[in-house]
Amino acid sequence: FKSHITLTTIAVLTVSASRTGYKNRKPVLQGAVKEYVYSLIRETMENENIIIREMNGEPDHIHILFDYAPDIKLTELINKMKSRTARLARRDYPAEVSEYYWKPVFWTNSYFLGSVGVNTAEIVEEYIKNQ
Repeated sequence: FKSHITLTTIAVLTVSASRTGYKNRKPVLQGAVKEYVYSLIRETMENENIIIREMNGEPDHIHILFDYAPDIKLTELINKMKSRTARLARRDYPAEVSEYYWKPVFWTNSYFLGSVGVNTAEIVEEYIKNQ
């Protein structure tokens, strides 16, 4: 099976003198933090025998196109990936992560997960490459 997942860094409520209630994704996925999080995702997927076809994103989210066996429980995989990357990024890059987060958070509670067929896989792969 092929799937596409999007993980987004936490959106927090910001309050300022001029505006209240705007949600902002935090651009923490940059430089060394980005490379570290991507390597942790690759390692987690590899340990589950999942093939990453493409992975890329912006400073506030990641897209991953991957092949997986039908016995893989995707919700468990995503929770494992999110908790592991958040915990280790906060531990190993505290200065960089704390610049964006004052609470022990990293990812939003939600994620997008969609299956892709043979015809759409190439389109999704190109989209991810061009992020």
